[in-house]
Amino acid sequence: ECLALEQDDGHEDHRLRRAALRGHLELVDARAAERTRHLVCGGLVVGPGLDAVDPDEIFGDALFPVVSLAVGLLLFNGGLELRIADLRGGVRRPVLRLVTLGALLTWLLTALAAHLIFDEPVRLSLLLGAVLVVSGPTVVGPLLRLARPADPDATILRWEGILIDPLGATLGLFCLNAFFIDELALDAVWGEFVAVALAGAALGLAAAGILVVALRRFAIPDDLEVAVAIMLVVAAYVAAETVRPEAGLFATTAMGLALANQRWVPVEQLRAFGEPVVALLIGSLFIVLAAGVEAEPLVDHLAGGLMLAAVLVLIVRPLAVALATARSPLSLPQRAFLACMAPRGVVAASTAALYALRLEDIGQ
Repeated sequence: ECLALEQDDGHEDHRLRRAALRGHLELVDARAAERTRHLVCGGLVVGPGLDAVDPDEIFGDALFPVVSLAVGLLLFNGGLELRIADLRGGVRRPVLRLVTLGALLTWLLTALAAHLIFDEPVRLSLLLGAVLVVSGPTVVGPLLRLARPADPDATILRWEGILIDPLGATLGLFCLNAFFIDELALDAVWGEFVAVALAGAALGLAAAGILVVALRRFAIPDDLEVAVAIMLVVAAYVAAETVRPEAGLFATTAMGLALANQRWVPVEQLRAFGEPVVALLIGSLFIVLAAGVEAEPLVDHLAGGLMLAAVLVLIVRPLAVALATARSPLSLPQRAFLACMAPRGVVAASTAALYALRLEDIGQ
């Protein structure tokens, strides 16, 4: 009896520790969301507010390559959390539809709304719609940890948040090239899109293979595993960008996915190291991007921006989810939760700033 009581006490202590840990993580995520708002506000204050920080003067031409590389590292870390085995029980079809049909519908409806609200040319509205297709792990992950939805919603949103970023960024690049620079035909745009995705995925898989072989043969000391992994992520990104612009995001995402789903070497050390790196990158990116915002256009387009955000939340996202989950086993509450989750994060902000500069350069 005493032994049974001791075991019960042990189980109770274990449950209490788990509950305390969950509460701590929720508190951390809530504080992280609050700090993100503070970072954005701080960037706006030191940038357009006080005119004390100008990212263009600090980084020069290296600003957006550095930002894009940082986004690639975030996608690599997010890819490490994805398991192909989780795509079961009616999850695979909604995920694939969200990143294909859902992304297409979001792009077109957002472009239509932007055209009607801002009265801008159609090609500029299509570019804006492509930028706003992405969501991203930097905003989806903390929200999921705070809300703690049950599967399959959590799995669907994690996969969508990772896969949609390289797709949306590449779509924006091709809209820029097709409508403003090269004026490519639709079939040429589609062919180039596939080439970018395949080139990036191939280089990411190759980098993952090199790392797995090196770890399996104990060619890398334990204390250098993370450093070598990041080195290979950067190498894969640079190589992919050299082959095709915007292929770097596909490379880092594919590398993370490949490492997460192989069974030859453990990658827990990479996941453990990822959290502080993600916090550092997110903090830096939000401040830098917010500091680069110009005050006058922000005030001029504030009302229109709020209207567009309302359209995205109340109309576009529910329609995209309805299309992606049609004839799926998901219940109505599960679909409603998916329809309420469509945040926009660092990837959308960085690509929007990059395309704005390129449009300025060509006099648009």
